[in-house]
Amino acid sequence: MKELNEVIDSIRSYLEEKDFIIQVNGDAIVCRHKDIPIFLDIRIRDKNAIIQLRVSSEELREYLEEQVESGENVVELVDEYLSEIRDTAIDISRLLKKKRWNVSIDLREGESDVRDLLEEIIEEHSIF
Repeated sequence: MKELNEVIDSIRSYLEEKDFIIQVNGDAIVCRHKDIPIFLDIRIRDKNAIIQLRVSSEELREYLEEQVESGENVVELVDEYLSEIRDTAIDISRLLKKKRWNVSIDLREGESDVRDLLEEIIEEHSIF
């Protein structure tokens, strides 16, 4: 249990440095990017960790539509944020692997959800 708490504290410290909004619930850490409603969901148990990307479609749609209305290039914006979140997941994975944890990163489904929503918004607003 002590090791688990140390791992959670290490992850939390790293995420705080990156300005993520963090919520810890038992063996789960959910962190939201400070600027966009995209989340990393980190489940840790028995020296195993799973890092997944998930979105709140409703919140993300609202956010992206606001960005479109303000003239932002939402494709570049989403690419930048996904890259930052991917890098964060990789850094957390490295941190855990240094402590000899088994880590699985599965961002594909969440990224696909983000890109599908982005495509819908682009079509709805006739961008490009």
